[in-house]
Amino acid sequence: MLEPAASTQDIESRNYNAAGAVTSRYSDNATTPSVSTLVKPWGDGCLYYACVQCLSQGDIAGFTTHQ
Repeated sequence: MLEPAASTQDIESRNYNAAGAVTSRYSDNATTPSVSTLVKPWGDGCLYYACVQCLSQGDIAGFTTHQ
């Protein structure tokens, strides 16, 4: 049996300099899919498998980066 699902994720990040001032911010949210299954191949044991997509912040490009 496959169990599809979805979850809402929020991410918020702040970067600070040595003086404690915020130098950059990142904020995003998304609804991401997942699917899981539970299999009982023998009497007292079972296997659980889940595949989940997650929201994560990417790298911050440096000041010398050109687009």
